[in-house]
Amino acid sequence: MISTENKNYIMKGNSIDRALDKFHLILSPSYGCNMVCKHCYQPSHSDKGMNYSEVKRIMTEWSEIVKLERGRMNGILHLKGGEPLALPYLYDILDFLKEEKTCSLMITTNGTLGNETFFSEIKKLDEELENSTVVIVSLDGSQDEIHGLLRGEGNFY
Repeated sequence: MISTENKNYIMKGNSIDRALDKFHLILSPSYGCNMVCKHCYQPSHSDKGMNYSEVKRIMTEWSEIVKLERGRMNGILHLKGGEPLALPYLYDILDFLKEEKTCSLMITTNGTLGNETFFSEIKKLDEELENSTVVIVSLDGSQDEIHGLLRGEGNFY
């Protein structure tokens, strides 16, 4: 028998009262990545994946669910990968989010493809979406030697 004593992860009380305030969709539209990390869970690094029309359909449906169930700006679209900054239609996704104003963006990246254009567009998106954008940059150590063991030499900036 498993003891449930002192388990913080057990939900107690009315589940409706404890429902998530924001809905969170994690979307990995491509395996494509500019790195080959030792710990990567992707089956390949090919850029095969969803085209923009497929991604837009999912984002449109997600926006409708969020609006209906939680209201505007109460959803999160979390882009992962592969490497989301390698998506050829990344800026189309950002434009969609700016137009819809339903979901904030969370993006998990290795950071190596971040450039002036990306940071400028992310800043614009963040301003449009009530300062709700989150950019997560993966680091695997505090020094180049440690980080490089998993991500390859020369990828620690």
